[in-house]
Amino acid sequence: MISFDIGGVQPSIKVPHLLDMKISLPPLSEQQSIGAILSCLDDKIDLLHRQNKTLEAMAETLFRQWFIEEAQEDWEEGKVEDLFVLQRGYDLPIQNRVDGKYPIFAASGFSGGHAEYKVTAPGVTTGRSGLIGKVYFIQDDFWPLNTSLYIKEFKKGTPLFSYFFLKTMDLESFNAGSAVPTLNRNHVHESSISIPPDKLIKEFEFHMMPNFKKLRANEIQIRTLEKLRDNLLPKLMSGEVRVSYEQGEFAS
Repeated sequence: MISFDIGGVQPSIKVPHLLDMKISLPPLSEQQSIGAILSCLDDKIDLLHRQNKTLEAMAETLFRQWFIEEAQEDWEEGKVEDLFVLQRGYDLPIQNRVDGKYPIFAASGFSGGHAEYKVTAPGVTTGRSGLIGKVYFIQDDFWPLNTSLYIKEFKKGTPLFSYFFLKTMDLESFNAGSAVPTLNRNHVHESSISIPPDKLIKEFEFHMMPNFKKLRANEIQIRTLEKLRDNLLPKLMSGEVRVSYEQGEFAS
């Protein structure tokens, strides 16, 4: 395409020149076979995403039923810090990052991988600075960035219970910043709450953790399929990888 550059300060190509370019295309039937393969991969990825949304929705529905709709007046009175302890994440300048398998979580969520981790899974993070209100449940050892808060210690709250508990809190109402939204963990810790019985919290964890293990397995499969699709597409289009097809298979 460089040969079509008409010059000037900025490289540019005229549309007629672009339309006159000669390219090599596989037979129409093979093009349709390629489309069918990629569509099949996309459909499987979409199905797994929808399964994960359903699995999490089921757990959230049960949480709301047991701990909000059916909450008892005789439950113990306490503070959020009786359930868990939030801690500021760790600094990790971009120039110090080494690409690796351990996920990095910022206030906005997943932010790449690193060769080291700071927190052992399972973990829970939420935004501390810049973006407040999003909560993430993490099933890999991970590195929480300094723009996030992570649960340093689970006390009466188990990991999944604490995750959904934070999701039901109006974290944006704790904003202590002016120009930049900021969440002060001490304000969250001091919030008065009713604490469910330990047995009920542990029962919720027991019933819902299999859902999240399935969700985790789906996430791994999604990444594998996405990598396969992204690696396969240029090879199929260039002819490096060919697909077999029956002549007239896609004829109308």
